[in-house]
Amino acid sequence: MIGSEIRYTQLGYWSRSAPYGYKTDKIETNNGKRTILAELPSEGQIIKRMYELRSQGTLSDEQIAQEMNRLGFKTPVKIVRDKHDRTRVARQTGGKPMTSKLLRAYIKKTIYAGVNTEKWTGEKPVKCKFAGLVSIELFNAANRGKIQITIDPSDPDHPVVGEAPKNPKFVKKNVFNNEFPYRKVICCPECNHLLLGSASRGRLGKYYPAYHCSHHGHYFRVPRKDFDAAVSEFIERVTVKPERFNEVMEAVIAVWKKRQAQVDTDKENYAKRREELESEIKVIVNKMKIVNSQTAIKYMEEDVVKLEQEITNLETKNEETATKKNRRHTDHLEIYQILCGTHERVAC
Repeated sequence: MIGSEIRYTQLGYWSRSAPYGYKTDKIETNNGKRTILAELPSEGQIIKRMYELRSQGTLSDEQIAQEMNRLGFKTPVKIVRDKHDRTRVARQTGGKPMTSKLLRAYIKKTIYAGVNTEKWTGEKPVKCKFAGLVSIELFNAANRGKIQITIDPSDPDHPVVGEAPKNPKFVKKNVFNNEFPYRKVICCPECNHLLLGSASRGRLGKYYPAYHCSHHGHYFRVPRKDFDAAVSEFIERVTVKPERFNEVMEAVIAVWKKRQAQVDTDKENYAKRREELESEIKVIVNKMKIVNSQTAIKYMEEDVVKLEQEITNLETKNEETATKKNRRHTDHLEIYQILCGTHERVAC
């Protein structure tokens, strides 16, 4: 029986319990009725969002983990039974929120890209007979070169999984900083090296943010306020040739629609998670009505407080998303005005 499971695993089917984000399903194949993995919508959306945020590189692992917890991530709950009395449940494991360390462990799981690398494959990765939750390209982008899946055209059923080549495109670190958006983007006018951004502390404890170029044999430093104003003034003077106007507008609209769709998806996920939390609170409150133990009531009250705090965090995040959505809409209107060269066309 185990031998058959190993053989079917090497053919691309699944022989174990479903990992987070999946559910098992049976289909008719040339090898008989076999088990595969299918997406579990409630968990699969969380995994997809995790890979998307990691690939964008704008958030830290800790921030992504917090976002996953807001969407309702909990590790699978497993029951541990007593060694001597198998009818008695000794304890339960799992049910924990995501952390940055756990995030990095989930990101490296090739099964989410439809590639199985378990020991039953004989140390040779196998392309599964079912689609992964994310594409191989998105998987590679989210792992940032630390692990990469490569499809060999001569043997597509056995992808190559390993560390990506030492290419700056893959090992480049995230340098984005909200306080210095042009850091490592604009070059120094004297040496042509990318400018840095930091805040120097004065004698009285006050900080003076500025863009600067260091360790290149000269001194160049401009206050952040003046630098941002100069860049904004330059952008306002940028014009687009009439023959390329439609091309630029299509690109702006495409980006706006993509961000709009993601915002709407996030709002739906927040609403579903809120309903789940409210249902859990109602269940706990109903149990409290029939429980007489003060200790049990105390722990139930603590659970209710935790759930209410999660709802508060969801509302805060939802408000931030709505604010960001309005700001993006305003930014695209300003871009449209600059490209058109007039405010009357926008009013029309």
